[in-house]
Amino acid sequence: MAENATKNVAKNPAENVIPDNPALQKLKEIIAKVSEREVSSVVDDAVLGKDLGMDVWDLNEVILEFEKAFNISVSENFMDQTCTVKEVWSVVSKHLDGADKKKMREIIAEASGHDVQSIADNMVLGKDLGLDSLDIFYLIYDSQETYDIKFPENEAYQFVDQNHTVKDVWIFISKYIEEKNNAVATDKNKNVRV
Repeated sequence: MAENATKNVAKNPAENVIPDNPALQKLKEIIAKVSEREVSSVVDDAVLGKDLGMDVWDLNEVILEFEKAFNISVSENFMDQTCTVKEVWSVVSKHLDGADKKKMREIIAEASGHDVQSIADNMVLGKDLGLDSLDIFYLIYDSQETYDIKFPENEAYQFVDQNHTVKDVWIFISKYIEEKNNAVATDKNKNVRV
């Protein structure tokens, strides 16, 4: 079973590693469960139909399970049996980015006392949302806890500025989310034997 999945892997395994995170691991677990395979056989470049033996009904089940697990809606009808695990991840992860950004808006709403739906990207933290420097400091701290990331102390202090917008906050946070994901992928690459 796992033999077919590994045929599609490039000669350098490090080329096939997409940054791992709990959501990606959950996607692979769902694909493994639906395809009745071991999770280890659900490699990034495995073709869903050819390598994992999935049919259209299986693909729909994967999306339904993923939507249920992360309380999101994947509206695109993008999958067929020729998709790879990596291609599925690239589509569903976009919906998770939306979920991460929604969490950030919830943190800002809680700090500012505004309704989360009223928080727009162009709103200024101080002028529009009434946040002072201490509120922004706690916003940064809460973001580290929520996203399991760590900001360098000097950058965190430099970011405490009432003139930043909600979009600036997202750009700042997403940079560290991406760095964390890349570090995880790098660590995995070091452990891959060629």
